Parts: sequence; C-alpha cells; structure tokens
Amino acid sequence: MLINTIGGLWTGFGSAGPRSLYLNGEVGAFFDFSTPTGLATDAAGAVPLTVPGQTIGLAADKSCARSPVTSFAGVQASAGLRPTYGRAPKSRRNRFTATETFNSGTNMTATIVADGTSLVVASGITNAFSARTYTVAEFGKSVVVSLYARPNGARYVHVGRAGGGVWFDLVAGTVLFASAGFTGSISAIGPDGFRRLVAALNNETIADGLNSNARIYPSVNVPTSADPNSGGGNDGVAGVVVNKAQMEQSATATPYQKVLTAFNTTEVGAASYGYARFDGADDKLTTTLPAPIIGDLMLFGRSASLCMSGFSLPSGAFDLGPTGTVVSEGILALLGDLVGVVIIGRTTTATEQALALRYFSARGAGGWLVAGANLWTGGGFNLDTGTAWTINGDGSYTSAGGTGSLGYSSVGSAVVVGRAYLAEMEVVVAGGGTTRLPYDGAGANSKVISTVGIHRTVFVADDAYGPMIYAAAFTGTVRAVSLKPLTLGA
Repeated sequence: MLINTIGGLWTGFGSAGPRSLYLNGEVGAFFDFSTPTGLATDAAGAVPLTVPGQTIGLAADKSCARSPVTSFAGVQASAGLRPTYGRAPKSRRNRFTATETFNSGTNMTATIVADGTSLVVASGITNAFSARTYTVAEFGKSVVVSLYARPNGARYVHVGRAGGGVWFDLVAGTVLFASAGFTGSISAIGPDGFRRLVAALNNETIADGLNSNARIYPSVNVPTSADPNSGGGNDGVAGVVVNKAQMEQSATATPYQKVLTAFNTTEVGAASYGYARFDGADDKLTTTLPAPIIGDLMLFGRSASLCMSGFSLPSGAFDLGPTGTVVSEGILALLGDLVGVVIIGRTTTATEQALALRYFSARGAGGWLVAGANLWTGGGFNLDTGTAWTINGDGSYTSAGGTGSLGYSSVGSAVVVGRAYLAEMEVVVAGGGTTRLPYDGAGANSKVISTVGIHRTVFVADDAYGPMIYAAAFTGTVRAVSLKPLTLGA
C-alpha cells in the first residue's frame, strides 16, 4: 500500500489513486479502464458497462466530482467507433483467443467442463486450437505450448505446430521425440487422470506477421520419429482428451489462464483487471477541454506506458485514439490495450509520475517507455527539394508558406528499422497552413500540426533515414526538433 504520499491523500491502490493529482482544481481528465465502474455502453452514460466484450460509449472522468457525468468524460456516439472493454489477469500470458472453442474437425468432438475444454481428439487433427498471429515480440524468442491430456484409446500424442513438436507417451509419462529446436516435458498423473504436456520452441522461426496454429496428433501406434505423422495414426475412433490449452511467449510453461473469449481471460487465484482495446483504425473517445492545456499526458498500456511532459493541447475536442489529436498512428500498437489515461494541466513531479505508474502497473500496465539521447543534433538538418524551409542557424527553421519541400535529418544508420522513436518539435510561430512530424514522403504516421506549442509523436521507423518535416502551405517557425529512441524501462 502507498501510505501518506501526496499530501497524505494517495493512500493505496484501492483509493482515489491518480485523482489525488487534481486536488488544486487542475484542468484535465483521468480515465480508469481497469474497472467497469465509470464505464457505460452508451454516450449518455445511462447504461453501465457490465461484462467483457461490450463496447465503451462513455468513460467517466474520475479526476474530481463532476456533474453531469458527461462533463470531461471520454465519449463516442457512433457504435462503430467505440473501443471494446476486456479483462485479463495482470500478466496476460495465454495467447489463444479461446480455450473453450476449438476449430472444427471431422474427427474431433469437444465437451465443455468446468475447468476448461475437454477435447476428444481422434486421428491427425490439425489446427485444433484457435489461430493466432505471431508478433515481432515473439519472433526469435521462446514460445511454449502446454495442455493437459489423458488417453482415450490412444496412448501417444504429438503437440506442437506446423513444422515441429514433441511426441509424448501418456501412459509411461515420457517424452519420446522432439523436433529440432523443441524440448518437451510431461508431468506426473494428477488426481483427475491428466498429465501436463509442455512443448517449448526455443527460438521461434515463423516470420513476423504470419499465422500459425498449435496442433495435436494422437496415435495408438508407437511413433518412430519426431514427425507428427510417425506411427501410422490410429483407428479413427480412439483419441485423447485434452483441456487447459495454453500458448505463451516464455521459456517455460506458467499456470493456466482460461480464455473464454478474446476479451475475457481469468486465472485461478489471480485477479483480473479491465482494459480498453482500440481497433487501431478509427476507434476513439472524445473529451471536450474548455481551455488550452499545457501539462502532462500519461498513457498506461498493458505492453508499455508513456509520459509526455509539457504536452500542448488546444481547447475543444480532444480525441483519444490511433488517429486522434492526442497520439499518432502507431502509438497504441506500442502501448497495447489501455489501462488508464491521465491528462493534467500542469507538470507533474517524478514522484507523482512514479506513483501513477505504480497504481496502473498493479492493474496490468507495462513500464515507462524511456527516451534515449537525441539523434537529431545540430548539422543534421538538411533541405531536400524546393525552398519551403529556411535554416536560421540558431536551431530554428522557418517556412514562408511553401508546400512540398522537406526538412529532414540524415541520421543514417543511427535509426533502426522497426524500433520506436519519440519525435518532438516546438512550433513558436504558426500563421497558417500545417506542418507534419514525422513525414515519410506519403504522410503516413504523421502528426498534423497547425498550432503553437510543443508537439510530440511516437512512430516506428520504416527506414533508416529518420523523420522529415513537411510544410503544407505552412507559415511559421519551428525549433527544438528531436528524435529519441524509446526503450521499455522499469
């Protein structure tokens, strides 16, 4: 528990938490997606959200007591643009989208039981579990498939995926064969007659973004090699009974997590916490700010969290989403599902930021994304084509209304393709038109800027040349341009 921290009022994880940041009437908003309390399925806040899988039409502002409920709330009137509410243990490990719904197969039957799915598998079933996509985080790292099984006529079972796996003897409790790169282990028989089988792939070789499925092959005949078809299959009737299936990025198997749906995961003995999942395309929640804000923006995601100090927000509609005014495209993909958001019209202290992170990390949020040294140093700014930008020689750059010319940083190999970066720029004069940061020649993943203030955006590099600044009939001056690599901190 956190006792007597901020003025003695932030008294613990179950208390008001980040609400304690607003004790002096600071303008802003605090959204907490870790609990359904304060969430509604409609934009008016009349229908409380109750179960995972429902969409969020309103997220109440918890920074202070407000009336009506929609004041400063994040709202979305269009049903098709609402994020989805989900829940999962603090550490969501099981990557299957459903452990009680198996893909159909002609030789497979499934019976739902209290502790998971019992799947009676007959001969050579492939794609037995829900398909899932391997991500950058898993490529080249250990991936483990585990499940509980007992004989149902067949004695042997192969567990793995296309391209390899492990053969197990369910009666003797031994590992018979393992494909190159795989290791296997099998537990003693439990009181329910099941053993836990673990097939670990020590270095995932599936290319990023490709699909793969866990697979089960039972056999009544003794397998003679690691090949899943080894042993000649079975008589088409006998099989194995399987439940508690799990796939995770790990070197070893961890306790089973039950996945009812893609938005509802539970684990025996562990609390589950809520989150908001944006579709990465157009989902967003909008709050209305009565006046411009210069302060801090903290985004707490299940993969990582981000704190932007000195963030400048104009008055009016303020969008939280992949295409909104708060964050650029790509940022939510880095942070993952959102657990909470803090918007506050002042600069917070390092202690306050640490407490806010501690509050949300207890509910499943990842650590801060930490910015490294600035790669965009003096002399790194060049002109490409046209004459839109003028280099002033004092670290500032002016555009007199030109369009189509680029100012860019030739940082070369210092930028790593696929890595996340924080790009920052201050607009000191804005007399019309817009500028973009970063800019890749096509406008993708760009933050469109037309107002004075400090502007920040996070993007994933798709080439090694760094970001560009684009002027679209922009009249104004910018300075303090920086490009910093982001790494996951504590």
